[in-house]
Amino acid sequence: MGNDHIVAVVNTLVLAYVGASLPVLLVLSVADTSISDGVNSEVVASEIVATLVGSIGLAVPITTALAALLAVRTPPDALEAEGHAHAH
Repeated sequence: MGNDHIVAVVNTLVLAYVGASLPVLLVLSVADTSISDGVNSEVVASEIVATLVGSIGLAVPITTALAALLAVRTPPDALEAEGHAHAH
């Protein structure tokens, strides 16, 4: 259940990063730029920073994965309490 959600979120993030950086990678490829020169250029450095900042969004899938693991391991009896606040 939760595992499928995590996989979909991570795949979406990876494809978004690759899609966002594809034009830059194509320009560097056509210009015959070396890897060290490409990484040190302003355009690529800003893409790397944007990717690192965007990867903070991975905290949500990690938290979701932990919650899914805990929910699977918690017995259903432990979820039912006398002071249950809402009806089903």
